Amino acid sequence: MNAETYPGKGLSLSQLIFALNQELKRAAYSPSFTFDNVSQFDQDISIALATTREWRNSLLGINRIPLDILSLIPTYLSFQSERLCASSVCRHWRRTFLQRVELWSKLILSNGKTCLKTFLERAKGSALDIVVNHRVAVSTMALLSPHTKRFRSLEFSCNEWTEIQRFSEVNPGPLPLLHVLAIDLADDIDAGTPPPPTLFRNARNLRVLRFHSRRSHSFTCFVFPWLVSFDFSTRPREGFFTSQLLDFLEASPTLRTVRIKVHAEVSFAGVPQGRIVILPNVENLNLTVSDAGPGYKIATHLSCPAAAFTSLTHRKGADNVVPHVIFPASALWSAIVHQHTRSPVEEITLEIKVTLFVTCKLTFRSADATLIELCFEVYDRPVPGFYIPSEDMQKELITQSTRTIRDHPQLAGVKRLRICHSLRSVQTSYIADEVGQLLRSMGPLEELVIHDCDIRPYFDPFPILPEDFVKEPVVFPPIKELTISHPEYLSDEQCKAAILGLARSQHELGTPFGHVVIRKESIPLGMEEELKQWVGSVECCRERLESDYD
Repeated sequence: MNAETYPGKGLSLSQLIFALNQELKRAAYSPSFTFDNVSQFDQDISIALATTREWRNSLLGINRIPLDILSLIPTYLSFQSERLCASSVCRHWRRTFLQRVELWSKLILSNGKTCLKTFLERAKGSALDIVVNHRVAVSTMALLSPHTKRFRSLEFSCNEWTEIQRFSEVNPGPLPLLHVLAIDLADDIDAGTPPPPTLFRNARNLRVLRFHSRRSHSFTCFVFPWLVSFDFSTRPREGFFTSQLLDFLEASPTLRTVRIKVHAEVSFAGVPQGRIVILPNVENLNLTVSDAGPGYKIATHLSCPAAAFTSLTHRKGADNVVPHVIFPASALWSAIVHQHTRSPVEEITLEIKVTLFVTCKLTFRSADATLIELCFEVYDRPVPGFYIPSEDMQKELITQSTRTIRDHPQLAGVKRLRICHSLRSVQTSYIADEVGQLLRSMGPLEELVIHDCDIRPYFDPFPILPEDFVKEPVVFPPIKELTISHPEYLSDEQCKAAILGLARSQHELGTPFGHVVIRKESIPLGMEEELKQWVGSVECCRERLESDYD
């Protein structure tokens, strides 16, 4: 809008008002002045007033915001009805928002035909993101038929197979821009309905498939040759059949990201023991199995030679029943390492947390930064508040985690070991035995980090730890750098005495620490000076431990 000139008249607003006033004066004394003349004057005056008000509105502070910033306002409005309201505030806002076609490109079919038509008009020729809710009329689906070439993503929310197939038939394509397909099947609504033979067969360029189901389904209806990301979750009552998943993955060689969540018993019926599906391009594999028995076994039937990150998670309900298998057994573990890493492991991290939930995590980092992460989680606390696992559960955590580290086929080449655990009710002597077995199995280390732990199991003999409770004393391998960060359950003087005793004993054994780092909220007086006589160098840092709630 030109604020100085009335559109189409070539007059300024003040000139226009003056001219209209003169015309009205002459008309009052002219017998030839008709009703049409008055109507024309009324129309001109209305236009002048609207232009004047629009000009005045443009001078308000809110409308002096730069257009590129003003146009961002609707992006913070979650609902389409809110965006429609925002575009009706004033003409200035309306023009600005209508020029941003991407604001109108998400079409939610449950909003009805009128809203759909409005958004299609405002989206112009931009790519479209379609959301299909439960029980959308076929006539509403049909409005999209002329625009299938512009489909960018399709999301089905709580739909039945029959509804998805109907949409696929009403809008068969072509679908050259469709890159994302998300399907969330309705819970048990279509329990007896099998999936259709094929869906969206013309979506040749589909890149991302997200499929969530409460039942076990075949993947045969999905044939997408260029898929790069697959996100699948299911919780069928009748069990999960691994063979169907393996068949689908084998037919999708271009996959780069695979995320699978299974909350069910896992069946390997029909899967030959030696079957291995090679996924040559997968960079990220995330497999989570809840209450499913041999969930880790799925990973042994996959090989991801190019994977940069492999995460295998075992989730269990909070019932304090100690599982026999927390981490994969030795044979399975060796197969997983062989099939999902490219170079030898150099760094291992053991972390056990008992907070609002229980997590035990093992991370194995290879020389090329490849990561394998094994994780055990306890979920769904039975009562509000903290979940404290039983002593037997905590013992099994430390036993199986240290055993899994010892079973790593490349353990001899490990250079760095990091340990962090917060076991609450396990005897110190029990932890000392497990830690002793772990450290005796390690070769020379460049770095050992003990963080946020009770350090008594690591230092033997310890003044307040009866020696007769420990089967074998803890023996440290040669270590270049030792970091002790925020030790628990000890006074400053006890901590000082323990660390000095350890440093002295390693020195007397002929394997002194090259460098020792102490991180505590308060450093015991004289600790740094006394340590220097037994180690190469010392670094003491006063710092506060950040909790999980900070």
